[in-house]
Amino acid sequence: MRRNDKKYTINDIARYTGVGISTVSRVLNKTTTKIAVTEKTKQRIWDAVKQFDYAPDINAQRLSSRKSFVL
Repeated sequence: MRRNDKKYTINDIARYTGVGISTVSRVLNKTTTKIAVTEKTKQRIWDAVKQFDYAPDINAQRLSSRKSFVL
């Protein structure tokens, strides 16, 4: 259900759900930290991910990790 063929980012998901980027990242990566994320917030984020057909950008992940896995 992608709108206007725009590739949505984690920033767009955070803005839409009204939470921080780090919260969206924590939920998507299923990271456990001392900061708890409520089930209601997790559900809002997952609903937005499905609605916007969000998929992480593999090139951005590789750039961030400094590992390209290319010889």
